[in-house]
Amino acid sequence: MLDQTSLPPGLNTESEIFHFFEEERRLRLVRNAAPLLAILAAAFAASILLFEIFAVDLSARQGHTLLLDAGVIAFAAGCITYAAYLAQRGQGRMAVTITSTSVGVGLFITSLLWIRADGIDALALGFLFLYALHSMLVGLLAGVRVLLLTSISESVIIVLATALAASNHAIEPNILREIDVIIPLIILILWAFTGLTYGMLVNYQGTLRDMSRLYGQVKQIDEIKDQFITAVNHELRNPIMAMSGYIDILRMRQRQMSDDRRAEILDQAAHVGDRISNLLESILDVRRLDQGADDFAPSPVSVRATLEESLQLINPREGNIAERELIIEVAPDLVIWGDEMRLQQVFSNLLSNALKYSPPGTPITVRAEVVAEPITAPRLWPRLLASTGEHHVAEIVVQDQGLGVPTDQIPLLFRRFVRLPRDLASTVVGNGLGLHLCRTFVEAMRGRIWIESNGVPGEGSAFHFTLPLTPTEYALADAPEDDVINAGEAASAGV
Repeated sequence: MLDQTSLPPGLNTESEIFHFFEEERRLRLVRNAAPLLAILAAAFAASILLFEIFAVDLSARQGHTLLLDAGVIAFAAGCITYAAYLAQRGQGRMAVTITSTSVGVGLFITSLLWIRADGIDALALGFLFLYALHSMLVGLLAGVRVLLLTSISESVIIVLATALAASNHAIEPNILREIDVIIPLIILILWAFTGLTYGMLVNYQGTLRDMSRLYGQVKQIDEIKDQFITAVNHELRNPIMAMSGYIDILRMRQRQMSDDRRAEILDQAAHVGDRISNLLESILDVRRLDQGADDFAPSPVSVRATLEESLQLINPREGNIAERELIIEVAPDLVIWGDEMRLQQVFSNLLSNALKYSPPGTPITVRAEVVAEPITAPRLWPRLLASTGEHHVAEIVVQDQGLGVPTDQIPLLFRRFVRLPRDLASTVVGNGLGLHLCRTFVEAMRGRIWIESNGVPGEGSAFHFTLPLTPTEYALADAPEDDVINAGEAASAGV
């Protein structure tokens, strides 16, 4: 089993990890099988030569054919040996191609030469039976599609070779009597091996995909852990150092201080302590918030009124909000079906982010409109509604004119305890939970959230989220977790 250190950098998605493990499996198979195949092919070529030398009842034509067959098999053995060499050097794809092609072409030419020279006899039937083993080898090396194409091609070759031999009356009499049974049996064995290989591959690839998915999740958890440690270290270092400085001042100068100065420093130290306590409390409460996000009874919620209440909760000094132009393009009568407190929290977090991460004096826009959204999965709902293929939702956008977010970092935004590298190096306070909670609350209200940004400073970011308008739309959007488009996928899809 491969560990994380054996994976090359840049493998993030389940598909990338799956293909890496699949390539490694094929490479190991060629490394183990190619030397054995080369030895068997060389031994077969040598046995044909010995048979040609010591057999006294061969015709000149048969002897010439045996020499050709021995040469073809020896050449195939050389190619397979070269494939084994490539596999040892890590060139898996080339080694797989050469191995499967060499065995197939060698078997085809050898059987064709023998049937053309001596018709269908016991040795020719042996060649035809070997096609089943070749199809299994191809399936294990090249995959399901190539396996099926190879089996179809080899079935056609067997039928055509038999028909050609029969038309030339080149089938031994004892075999001719049973040819109607032997050839279907060979094809049946070929497809039995094909079915067995197909089942093995499908089962193995299903297991491998599950492992790749789990590995990707473990890798994400490991990345989140590192980012969490970095974020907490960044957020705790400054206040702890400040508190330590206040304590040092009190310890060294308390006798020279007036009571008012001493009280001021104690108040400042208490404020820093409150900040540390709030950070730790938010970290400890995030799991409770995640688990209880959908624990509410949905009801009609006015979007405009909730937005105005959220503005009242924002610290007036944050981002110099008093000096900002706040553009609100939300109809007073727009009502969604959800939860007021959760929508208020979403607005507060998005507006707070817009204030913190855009220059003072730049405007912030909040707009909302009703849009049609496709239904992503069939639901048990009235046929008339389901037949339209879409439903209507409120799409709300919070847009700023800040630095924006680089496109390659967009999938990171909505994870727990994650802050962008540039934010960790800034003086902006944060714990990496705001956007994660926005996503949690929006999805609990049967909506989606994503960001549109190209990372160009001054063009800013636009956070979009959708919410159902009515109880009918709320139930229609009640999809399983697998049907929900996450923020990274929505952003990459340009939703």
